[in-house]
Amino acid sequence: MTQLKLRQKDKQFVKNTPLQLTLREMKQLATAKFLLGLLGIVCILTVSAPFRTAELFGTIPLFFYWGAIASSTCFLAIFIITYSGEKIKTYGMSDKKAQLIASVIASIFVALLVCFINFTVIGIQEFSLGAFLILAGQTVLISLAVTGIFYVVASRESKQEAIAKPEEKAESTFFQRLPKALGTDVICLRAQDHYVEVTTTLGRELVLIRLSDAIQELGAEHGIQTHRSWWVMSGHVVELQRVNGKACLVLSNGNEVPISRTYGVAVKELLAS
Repeated sequence: MTQLKLRQKDKQFVKNTPLQLTLREMKQLATAKFLLGLLGIVCILTVSAPFRTAELFGTIPLFFYWGAIASSTCFLAIFIITYSGEKIKTYGMSDKKAQLIASVIASIFVALLVCFINFTVIGIQEFSLGAFLILAGQTVLISLAVTGIFYVVASRESKQEAIAKPEEKAESTFFQRLPKALGTDVICLRAQDHYVEVTTTLGRELVLIRLSDAIQELGAEHGIQTHRSWWVMSGHVVELQRVNGKACLVLSNGNEVPISRTYGVAVKELLAS
């Protein structure tokens, strides 16, 4: 308990808000590879000129038009999908369902942004409910497709990293993903969208890997899964508490980890052993 009180000040540090996670992911996307890919999309749209935009603009204005549309809608969609997805998951919804709903929400905002640019800024045509509904339907399909591709790419990257050096032990493979400054004394893992937030006694870091793969690499026998999004190291469990009527584990750093009904029996067995 003394250790718990000493580390209560660290509780705020180890928690990630949906906005913090969203801003972190947006920052990680700002790479040369991503921006070059976005530029390639703009060039394709400029050449193909969908929705008869070639009738409205010359080549150079058309490039800037699609540049504005593609970049603004891309970053808006990523921000809303990530942020709203994290907020929805706080209500206990699964990752896939949360991402599905978040994609639909993002599509509505993207459609509104495109309408604003077309109808208000450029003045291509007058606003109509029918045009907006058609545009919203198209953006819903595109948003769902992009979200699905992102999931596939993220899963493949985590698998490739896991098998990149098969001759090394799983434990060392996992710690190669972390900055050396974090050490190897892991407290808990938390699934965060396409990442896993790894908390050690020295700090925390987001790693692009599935929670199940991270647990396997660390060694499932060294800890216990308390929730579909949480796994804790056995040596850092301090006590079992009830907060607002819900069971949770208090860890050595003061973090309160939820316990779902699915994993409740296994957690109680661990504490009883």
